[in-house]
Amino acid sequence: MNSMNAYGKGMASTKFIQISVEIRSSSNRHRDIQFYLPRPYLSLESQLRKKVETLVQRGKLEIHVRRISTGGDLTISPNIQIAREYQNGAIIIAQSLGYISSEELTTSDMEKICPISTMIQQPGVFQQVERKPNALEELPLLITSLEAAMTDLNRTRQTEGREIYEKMNHHLRNLQQSRLELETERSGFIMHLQERFAKRLSRILGERIDEKTLAKEVALIVEKSDVEEELLQLQTLTDQFFQVMKQQIPSRELSLDDIFSSDINTPPKYVACGRKLEFITQDLSKKINILSSKINNHKSISTVISFKESLEKIRELISVIE
Repeated sequence: MNSMNAYGKGMASTKFIQISVEIRSSSNRHRDIQFYLPRPYLSLESQLRKKVETLVQRGKLEIHVRRISTGGDLTISPNIQIAREYQNGAIIIAQSLGYISSEELTTSDMEKICPISTMIQQPGVFQQVERKPNALEELPLLITSLEAAMTDLNRTRQTEGREIYEKMNHHLRNLQQSRLELETERSGFIMHLQERFAKRLSRILGERIDEKTLAKEVALIVEKSDVEEELLQLQTLTDQFFQVMKQQIPSRELSLDDIFSSDINTPPKYVACGRKLEFITQDLSKKINILSSKINNHKSISTVISFKESLEKIRELISVIE
């Protein structure tokens, strides 16, 4: 059982670049994956999406990818145009101040006016040029970062999932206890219904009550108000809930390789249970509402309220599991 609320981070690097991936996962009834990629990686989104979709079955994921140059892919390039502007500016200044004439200048004159050692120290004469990223070449490194982030995310999801499992198991046992109490009280609220109906007829008809007619009318009302079928359906649904829960706790922490097999034709070793549990709780809610409409004694109504309270707490927990 995995929680949908989690965070994971992964990083991979070479001597040229460093790629970091951060993933924030939150609750969502469906799968919603949003990528935030550097411009050079926009063409890779479909491949990355397919990778993530095999690992996540439900929830909203925000995946932020950062590409940082470590300096190894930088080259130094001279800007001849700026260097020439510096040189021409120095000549104009020298001519304006009368240090040189306007006659043709020799190489030695130029060196005196604007020494090369001074020129190369001026801003902009040399420029750092970053190598243009090649998305396909960097894809393996990006995949490595993404898998590391998914592994970290999955570890958090499993840890929180185990905590949710313990809480859900507690509420489920309370729900089961309420159901058993309703089964015990079933004969009681049938007798209560018979007595109530007999008193009402007696108040209306007095001594004119025919015992056979009374028994027939009571039998019809009891048949309409019988909750045996609803109790049986509640038992079936709670048993199904327990069965799904038992399949969700592994004997050890699962890795990504454990969760999904490499063979595309082989079903995944981990199957999200959130949707299935949602459907079961919806049916439980319908059945307990039908049952509560058929009973009217105080004790049974109190038990139904306890059942609904436990069911609502379970529903809240299900909303955050995958």
